[in-house]
Amino acid sequence: MTLAQIQLPPSGWSIELTKDDIERFGFVKQVSRRLETAGEVVWLSICDGERTWCAKERNTTVWGNAVLDGSPFDLLLPFAPVFLRHVAGLVVESSMCTLRVSPDQKVCIVSSGAEEVHGDIPSQWEPSDLEFYTDGDININLNPTQARRLGELINDWPGPVDKDEYPNFLAPFVVIEVGDEKMTCTMDWSRYGGRANTLVFAINATPHLKFECDSYVLGHGLTENFSHEDWTMTLSSTNPTHLGVHNSEIGFTVTLERECVALVREQIENELKLLDLEVKEWRTESAHPIVHITYESTQMEIVIIPDKTGHDDYIRVTMCVASGVSNNLATLQEVNNFNEARLGQKYVMNGDSIFLVTDIATTAISELFLAIITMASQWADLSVLFAALKD
Repeated sequence: MTLAQIQLPPSGWSIELTKDDIERFGFVKQVSRRLETAGEVVWLSICDGERTWCAKERNTTVWGNAVLDGSPFDLLLPFAPVFLRHVAGLVVESSMCTLRVSPDQKVCIVSSGAEEVHGDIPSQWEPSDLEFYTDGDININLNPTQARRLGELINDWPGPVDKDEYPNFLAPFVVIEVGDEKMTCTMDWSRYGGRANTLVFAINATPHLKFECDSYVLGHGLTENFSHEDWTMTLSSTNPTHLGVHNSEIGFTVTLERECVALVREQIENELKLLDLEVKEWRTESAHPIVHITYESTQMEIVIIPDKTGHDDYIRVTMCVASGVSNNLATLQEVNNFNEARLGQKYVMNGDSIFLVTDIATTAISELFLAIITMASQWADLSVLFAALKD
């Protein structure tokens, strides 16, 4: 999907808004979770005669293709969600309304007869990538019934969640596995006192693949399907990063991410920024996601270790202090002796290497900054200390 470049319409420009526009705007706003107080907007793109409503959220891009527009002018115009809600009421009552921009290009005006709705055009508008990508070698076809059932499974919460008991609350991600001409979708609420529920249904043949994604986006996207068309789910079979879900009228992409990473990623990366460190990639293929960092020439790993109950999640910072060490009873006894004299840290032997390990609860990630500095300052002395074990 190609979008227009950022530009306001010329003087005298106007278009007619219909119920099709309102349906697509409503879909885009609902799935992308627009927050006007956070400066978020819904965009209207007119490009090559095609009118599209779209939005970019933290992990998803949503679009709705309204009509083939007769306007010869390409534009990308931001709208505040509250303004569009009032416009929706006017359009529903009048069937059709006229949208135009004030001569100073600061206000949008929608009119029907003598009734008008005015709304300021958001002044800070710098959209990120709004392109909607549907490329991928895996295409999964869902009929409206399958899509609705999947959406309902995802959206069905077992009850209210006590945010005080679970300060890092994040709704469970949906886990999807495809292959053998079937799709298996699981929502597991066990970490918040609920149960796991799984939906299995037949699909077209695909390679075997398992992935996770934000349940809100997928659940609301599938259940907001006013067009009643079949859906196509598209992704790559090799290291997929996004899932595309679309039909001829509406669609969205959502980032594929491990739930345990989404819970703490932003907090961890903010702590690393304090040390001028940037995370380039989370390795998520193993049970416990890992990110590698180097601080003052000292290499470390940060590992996320989730807990099914949701109370004891923690991250583990590891640093190798010796390698090529004989893994025998005498060495293990020495490691245990060192552990008895150390508080808040421990030594762990894995193969022929010894690691210094610091565990930090996810409710205390602010301690990560100091833990990394402390461990890096210990590396030289510990390397000398454990060098004797190589003899």
